[in-house]
Amino acid sequence: MSFGAKQISKLDLNNRKYIGIGLPFNKEGIFTQTFITRDAIRNNLINFFLTNNGDRYMNYSFGSNLRRELFENMSTTKIEDIKSGIRDRIQSSFREVRVDKLTVSPDEKKQRLNIDIIFSITDSGERSRINITL
Repeated sequence: MSFGAKQISKLDLNNRKYIGIGLPFNKEGIFTQTFITRDAIRNNLINFFLTNNGDRYMNYSFGSNLRRELFENMSTTKIEDIKSGIRDRIQSSFREVRVDKLTVSPDEKKQRLNIDIIFSITDSGERSRINITL
């Protein structure tokens, strides 16, 4: 019996089956497909953070609503609220994802919000990182 063995999703075993769409889009009308679950989840999370509630047709609750936070006064309490909201939204929208580390740092001079997330996929234990600036 081996410890720490990496589990592989059944979807990842078929290298001819597309799982999702890659980001960024390359050319007009052409999409890059993803073949690995980790890449599909990573792209879905990026899409989630760049989407506001109500933007996605037929799934109005999808999205992070983070852009509305850009013009708020940033305080320690506000940043903790943002972090808590991110964790809650990921947990409710992506049950296969566990947030291992989350950093939110505002850049008030440029009205930007930097978000760095290290996450694990619960089935396989694979880890990945996303860094988004809004």
